[in-house]
Amino acid sequence: MDDKTLNEHLSRIAQAVARLERKTDFILDHLNLTYVDTPGSNIPPELREVYALLQQGKKLEAIKAYRILTKAGFEAARAAVDQIEMGQV
Repeated sequence: MDDKTLNEHLSRIAQAVARLERKTDFILDHLNLTYVDTPGSNIPPELREVYALLQQGKKLEAIKAYRILTKAGFEAARAAVDQIEMGQV
């Protein structure tokens, strides 16, 4: 995929995300609800240190902490920390 095609694809994705955000805002307003973002609320207690390090921008230290806690290898720890960072845990 060349740069122009990639940029067009990313632009379409950004537009779709913006539409979804507008729709979500409309629904919340219509239902008179307030969205409260609580990142990290679903993080298991044993991984809170990893999450805290990510919040401080210390990704490498977060990976190291994850490895110590779980005995995982580097690649597995990096993948797990990436998932935590993206809010998938």
